[in-house]
Amino acid sequence: MYLNCHSYYSLLYGTFSPKELAENAKNMSVQKIILTDINITTGFYEVYLDCQKVGIDVIPGVEFRNDHEVKYIAIARNPDGFAEINRHLSQHLVIGLAYTETAPDFNNVTVIYPLSYTGNSLREHEWIGIKYWELGKLYKLNVDHEKLVAWHPVTFENKTKF
Repeated sequence: MYLNCHSYYSLLYGTFSPKELAENAKNMSVQKIILTDINITTGFYEVYLDCQKVGIDVIPGVEFRNDHEVKYIAIARNPDGFAEINRHLSQHLVIGLAYTETAPDFNNVTVIYPLSYTGNSLREHEWIGIKYWELGKLYKLNVDHEKLVAWHPVTFENKTKF
């Protein structure tokens, strides 16, 4: 499973069409993806339909960013979680508020922070994501290793498509 997939709805970042994202997941023998377009949920339904056609499960989420700075990824655990994510997203986009370092205390959402997260201790539904190029930093950090997840964004297929 990939927990940080982007479609071209992540404007200027993801390059996959919903159909390409679904077909690539199928070709890689991935059974489940999490769509986390940047500050938007508009593409979820289209991605969901294309994934259903090829037998891939898709979970909704959002990568919350202030400009180019990732604050956290929110992943819905159920339809109520998707509603929580959309309310949080709408509140910030309508008012123009920046996202804080720490996610709200969601009830039905799993949160993944970047390794650079400096907030308070992690709640039960929160994790730290680590990218493969950050593995060497682990020995220096005071991080609960049981709260780490592999974080490998899927944004484009290859250098040519980038």
